[in-house]
Amino acid sequence: MTLRNKDVAFALFLQSSMPRKLVYDKELDGPLDPSRKSAGAPGGDPTEADRVSLGDAVRKVLSELELQTALLGKLKARFEAHPERHDTVNWREVQTVLEANPELLWSLNELEAKGHEPDLYHEDENNYYFGTCSKESPRCTLETVYDAEAEKKFRRKHPGKASKGNAEDFAAAMGAELMSADHYLEVLQKKGEFDDYSWSWLKTPEDIRATGFALCGLRDDEGVRVRKSKAHSSYDYKGFRASLKVPKIKA
Repeated sequence: MTLRNKDVAFALFLQSSMPRKLVYDKELDGPLDPSRKSAGAPGGDPTEADRVSLGDAVRKVLSELELQTALLGKLKARFEAHPERHDTVNWREVQTVLEANPELLWSLNELEAKGHEPDLYHEDENNYYFGTCSKESPRCTLETVYDAEAEKKFRRKHPGKASKGNAEDFAAAMGAELMSADHYLEVLQKKGEFDDYSWSWLKTPEDIRATGFALCGLRDDEGVRVRKSKAHSSYDYKGFRASLKVPKIKA
């Protein structure tokens, strides 16, 4: 049982078995303080409002746990469906890391919600890497430019056209970054076939970006390629692939 599950079990026990002794701590919005008693009822008994607050707190935690369980279920199912992406990795070890890092689960939930189909596609000595493993760049990423500077240039050159945003900021907003060209070429595309029809913005070195270009990955009749493209260019087939680093737990 995880720490959060223990917290829920304890809260449920308090609500069902000792409702007249302990009350929900509204100021801390979550923790239960046995030393606090309600001032609203004789003998320190909780008021109806106190019991409602405790019930709301329990329901909120249970709801979060349900969402976490659902997300982990989706990630595990995708992990098991594509062993070629991570044939030496044990899912139980990965799940343990994710459960210990709520911010990483939040990022994966954002990637999942936006159609990136996140999966573990690579590991090294210190990290696991989850990334965009959808067949094509997700629909919501299409028509993006590379970064904020490129977005400004796009608006100057196309004053009457609305910008769809930029890939770098969208990835950062999900707690991730753009996938590197090395990971795209040497890892992801060797474990499946991606971007038959879409192009994907990739993390671009500063020296290339300084020329006004950024890197895009694609697959065509010539094979898998990473090529330069004008960073402010926006097309309905150009999206991006994100990557999320997940530090391993050291023994």
